[in-house]
Amino acid sequence: NGFKASTNNILLFTDADIVYRKETISSALKYFKKNNLEALTLIPKINTKKWSKIILPTLKLIMMTLYSPNQVNNKLNKKAYVYGSFFLINKQAYIKIGTHKAVKNEIVEDKAIGELIKSNQMNLKMVSGNNLINTNWKEGLQENQETLERIISSAIKNNILNGFGFTILAFFTMIFPYLIILNTLNSVLSNNINLDILILIILTSLMLATFGYEIKKLNINLIFILTQPISSLLFIIALISVIKKTIRKEEITWKNRSYKI
Repeated sequence: NGFKASTNNILLFTDADIVYRKETISSALKYFKKNNLEALTLIPKINTKKWSKIILPTLKLIMMTLYSPNQVNNKLNKKAYVYGSFFLINKQAYIKIGTHKAVKNEIVEDKAIGELIKSNQMNLKMVSGNNLINTNWKEGLQENQETLERIISSAIKNNILNGFGFTILAFFTMIFPYLIILNTLNSVLSNNINLDILILIILTSLMLATFGYEIKKLNINLIFILTQPISSLLFIIALISVIKKTIRKEEITWKNRSYKI
């Protein structure tokens, strides 16, 4: 209910661990007003340590696939998301969507709020905040796995078929290419390379290049491209875990709270 004590017409929601540049809020407000927005969210620059160096590049690729700025900013696309690390919203718009009370039982509040904003035909923009805000990502393996499960559970929306579809897609895009590499090495050693193998090599190289690009944007040493099979495997394990919990009607834990899938 803190927003009720606010005296301005624009509200800012953020996290306690966000580091701001001195011009962050003024720049965001200028963009907000210039584009006549009801809501604006910034994608933070993320600092990584330990397990996050391995998992985050894959997680970011998934996030950009599910909720890219192009999708979120397209009024004809239903995809919506706001980053809890920083989002501005018009006070009246916030009241209209039901405030955070409307999403208190959602495991991914950021997604639920974004969808409420968009479903009410409000003008929402997602833009990069790399030069304006930054935050530290979780370090531990368990914390990162819980994050993966949280995002996956929201994406499959309690639909087992969606879960199996995601698992198959993840296998063929994240694990299968490495099986191709092993097969290619065998073909090279036996001097038996054909056109099909050559095409698969090109596709695998493109995938690795995309992953390497995400690693570079996160300022992670490119040597971590070698850990991509590990992060892909962890993602698939998280997918299977969510499917199992959905079938058994179990709960997912996030920040010491339990949520029904």
